[in-house]
Amino acid sequence: MEPARAIVGPARTRLAATEVAVARRYLEHGFLDTAIRLLRRHPAEVRASDWQDLADRLIERGRVADAMRAYQAAGVPLPRAQLLALGRQLRREESTARSGAQATPRNLRTLAMPPV
Repeated sequence: MEPARAIVGPARTRLAATEVAVARRYLEHGFLDTAIRLLRRHPAEVRASDWQDLADRLIERGRVADAMRAYQAAGVPLPRAQLLALGRQLRREESTARSGAQATPRNLRTLAMPPV
């Protein structure tokens, strides 16, 4: 069995563009881990808006560390207000869990992240 040949030239560019397009579709459908993996393979082909979309979705899911890496890759400023709101929300959830309080519709509304 002969070794696999390396993909070079225009074929490599097409492959990268195709994988980034697939990553965008995964991102649209909420498959964030697969999108991250594909986007990291070809960072030169990825637009800043793609990284921004990925980071926003990650923050929505509470995956702050992964979101920070995406913001760094995009070279865009961190959304400080959104991160502070998320921190407050997590702190409230933690204190509610410690006190043993039941989640009621009233205090669930207070846990919702305000729009930024």
